[in-house]
Amino acid sequence: MLDAAHLAAEFGDTERLVAAALATNRGFYSAIGTTDSQKVEVLEAALNDLPARSPERALVLATLCSELTHGSPLELRQGLAEEAESIANQSGDDATCVSVLNHLYIPSRCPSS
Repeated sequence: MLDAAHLAAEFGDTERLVAAALATNRGFYSAIGTTDSQKVEVLEAALNDLPARSPERALVLATLCSELTHGSPLELRQGLAEEAESIANQSGDDATCVSVLNHLYIPSRCPSS
């Protein structure tokens, strides 16, 4: 999926980049005690191409926040979480809201590393 995300980014295909970035997620961060820098890179690339208020942006922000659970300042994760929650709430989509909140539960409670 990461290779697919990189290819999509090369071709400027935001829709496929976002789909691939989100498909790499299992519902929680991928590595305990460390940060998966390849996933973070792909998620950040997806964020750069997404409109400010799209539900997909909320999902990417929440997934990025989750991936940064270990090895990042709590303040950074709180900022990502606040933006993700705001966008999800404004979307009015219950599935997006639930997914975002599920992704934010653990990273918002872990101290800075």
